Amino acid sequence: MVLHEYTYVFAIGTCFALLEAYNNGANDVANAWATSVSSRSVTYRQAMLLCLVFEMTGALAVGARTASTIKNGIIPIEAFDGNAGVQLLAFACASAGAAIWVMWCTRNSAHVSSTYSLVSSIAGVGVAAVGASNVEWGWSGGSGLGAIFAGLAMAPAISALFAATIFMLVKLTVHLRTNPVPWAVWTSPFFFLIAGTICTLSIVYKGSPRLGLAKKPPSFIAGVSLGTGFGLALLSALFFVPYVHAKVIKKDNTLRWFHVFQGPLLFRRPAPPGAEFADVPDYAVMKHGGEDDDEENQDGPEQGIKGDIAVVALTICLGFITYGYNIMKVMGNKITYHSPSRGSSMEMGAAITILIFSQYSLPVSTSMCITGATVGVGLCNGTFKAVNWQRVGLLMFSWIMTIPIAGAIGGLLMALAVNTPSFA
Repeated sequence: MVLHEYTYVFAIGTCFALLEAYNNGANDVANAWATSVSSRSVTYRQAMLLCLVFEMTGALAVGARTASTIKNGIIPIEAFDGNAGVQLLAFACASAGAAIWVMWCTRNSAHVSSTYSLVSSIAGVGVAAVGASNVEWGWSGGSGLGAIFAGLAMAPAISALFAATIFMLVKLTVHLRTNPVPWAVWTSPFFFLIAGTICTLSIVYKGSPRLGLAKKPPSFIAGVSLGTGFGLALLSALFFVPYVHAKVIKKDNTLRWFHVFQGPLLFRRPAPPGAEFADVPDYAVMKHGGEDDDEENQDGPEQGIKGDIAVVALTICLGFITYGYNIMKVMGNKITYHSPSRGSSMEMGAAITILIFSQYSLPVSTSMCITGATVGVGLCNGTFKAVNWQRVGLLMFSWIMTIPIAGAIGGLLMALAVNTPSFA
């Protein structure tokens, strides 16, 4: 049944949800892409285009799990006692509280988690609307505040572990070799295998529940994921390796992008006399499911109201394209040195962590994951001086302060809205 008397509340909530999504793109998503841009794997313009592609495909093809945690896990729907108007107002105030805090932080180039801003704001709204006793403060089967905030410490640590492992693999396999360039070329299919497997697992475990992919037997999931990864590795061995071999090792700068389709025939192509060395950037494997958790989190209040995830994803992209530079300019190399191999290791470590957390329907911050991965890769240099601990400390301080400030803003807005005098 449509309750037309609450249409204005829905409209206000939608506006704040879109503002929140815009700020998410300008802050959280910009933080995630800072490693790729800083390592020069992609330019800022290329990052804009890729963000649009991956945000849309990730949001529409990959998961709808964490939104339910945001919608019902923090404030049980029973707490509203069937009062749809109060429930609509609560989620509208939660979106407003998170949007105000993240917008202020983005304006001042402060990196915060839009995920935890939203969660904290919902908790504050819950205290004001239904009382502290009705808010899920504990673990609550993995959907309460205790489980969500546990990720504040676990997500960066796990990301650091995965990213450091991947980078050390690259370092031992390629960087420490006497002649690292051929090793980089010939081992690239292995890293395509890893990236393809991760992306497939992301689609299987976080895809639309209607497909029922996550309910398939583990043997089926493992077979499909590894099969896709090996297929991608085979394609890279047939087309990518011969092209890069001719371009980098043979130093054939007469090659064009369409020559990649010649595949193994490029091995027989002689390098032209006097060919100069052409600068070729390392090819960083881009993430697919690394950011889709953000769209789902922003869509949580909208699902509590009524929402369209595609519109949210587009709004996130708009925020990144128009204002993401304000965060990216102070992130990048200010934590540790970035290079293409380091940047791709950071991205893959963060993507694996987000995949694991979303599998258990735990909202996790992209910013926290990529920051943890950055620190982990930085420590692989063998010295603590490789990491700017002052910057890391400021980031952690902003994450911690997000909880009380966003919660207070959301709770205050809800209290004012509920207790506003009526002169009717």
